[in-house]
Amino acid sequence: MSGAFTENEEEIEAVILDFFSKLYTKERHEEWEVEGIEWGIISQQEALNLEIPFSEDEVWCAINGYGGDKAPGAHGFTMEFYKEFWGLIKKDIMNVMEDFQRNGVVSAITNETYIYI
Repeated sequence: MSGAFTENEEEIEAVILDFFSKLYTKERHEEWEVEGIEWGIISQQEALNLEIPFSEDEVWCAINGYGGDKAPGAHGFTMEFYKEFWGLIKKDIMNVMEDFQRNGVVSAITNETYIYI
């Protein structure tokens, strides 16, 4: 569509979708860099500690570490929802955490955030 004019809604939608998909998507092969962190080799004990299941306390602390008004995920819930209803949903959240530790993969939808314009 580069510079072309159109009134076709499908073409307009496709261009907008393509633009924002490229803008908010990163290639999987990109390496992340965090300034000020040494990525040295970990000890045997540190490696073993990575295998320990997440505790409910750890998950709760992580949830509380997020701002409650951040953009909602694909499911429509903000972090404030998780804080408010932790007593009701903690069992389900802990199941997601256990599934992650067992399979080593987080569902793509779990890690989505929608940006509303």
